[in-house]
Amino acid sequence: MPSFAFELAISGCSVGTATLLTNPFDVVKTRLQLQRLSTDPSSLHGANIRPPGLVGTAVKLVQEEGFMALWNGLPPALARGFIYGGLRLGMYSPIKTSLLTSLSTFAPPTPLPSTPLLSTAKSTAGPALSHQTVPSTASSSNPSHLSPSSAMTQGSVSSVVEASTVHTNETIAVHTNELSFVGKLAAGSLSGGVAAAISNPTELVKTRLQSKNNQHGGSLGVIRHIIGSEGIGGLWRGAVPAMSRAALVTACQCATYDEIKRAVLRYSGWGESLATHLTSSTLAGLIATTVTNPIDVIKTVVFVSGNKYSGSWAAAADIWRNDGLPGFFKGWVANFARLGPQTVITFIVFERLREFAGLDHF
Repeated sequence: MPSFAFELAISGCSVGTATLLTNPFDVVKTRLQLQRLSTDPSSLHGANIRPPGLVGTAVKLVQEEGFMALWNGLPPALARGFIYGGLRLGMYSPIKTSLLTSLSTFAPPTPLPSTPLLSTAKSTAGPALSHQTVPSTASSSNPSHLSPSSAMTQGSVSSVVEASTVHTNETIAVHTNELSFVGKLAAGSLSGGVAAAISNPTELVKTRLQSKNNQHGGSLGVIRHIIGSEGIGGLWRGAVPAMSRAALVTACQCATYDEIKRAVLRYSGWGESLATHLTSSTLAGLIATTVTNPIDVIKTVVFVSGNKYSGSWAAAADIWRNDGLPGFFKGWVANFARLGPQTVITFIVFERLREFAGLDHF
């Protein structure tokens, strides 16, 4: 049985690899989400100017700040990947197992289908079951003492009982060995929320470094500035939207990947293959991006705005007032360009590392 630390290490390596490869998309996504904060509204008044999109923002970033600007915030991003990613993926399975064990302990036993069984037996055996006298124990043990109708009736009832027992046992196995989709969502939400609460400082520093207005140097400079101006608690600014987003991301990624993968395995016949993992993780990434983008926008604005907003609700109200519903989906393309491949890479690497370590697939 692998240790919990070993599970966390495999999870952290998977997310760290995905973070390294997708960091440029994360930088562009952050810039897209911060365009309104960094743009003077009076400069756009009366002008038909559209802010640049994904490609335009990336090109402008490279032209103005150089190619390596696409990897801004990489050190805290990797730290966050190993800590946050390791915790949220590594805790998902143990939490899911704990929920399953708890639910199985309090679940009532599955009753045997007695009434449907009799009616099925009657319809199978025919009218002989209604009029046939039940043989004695001695005679029933010897088929030669039974009339043809008695033998037929006893055989039919035995077949139905045996089939029903097997079916009941299979039903119990399904319910006791597999958590429901709602239970998986709960496990993902809990593991993601806890992971985000622990790793919030790394996410905060990463976002500040990726902001165009960063004037505090590297990671240590940003940390010193935050602690000096806001205190230690400032490192947990934006923790509420970060935890909410992490809970949604992990629930969407892990639970949907878990559920979609089982459906693919059931209907495709591909087995535990690259095609199965690629299909499942791509769909999970699409769902996770769409569900979490509004919270991701709020989180980014709160992280960068300093003390401008009293909290997440104030930031959300300001976004709604200025940009309406589309404002909550700013950077969706860039977000999917990052979160989609990140989800795919994370789960493919995760599955391969588990297989290499001799562990069961996710």
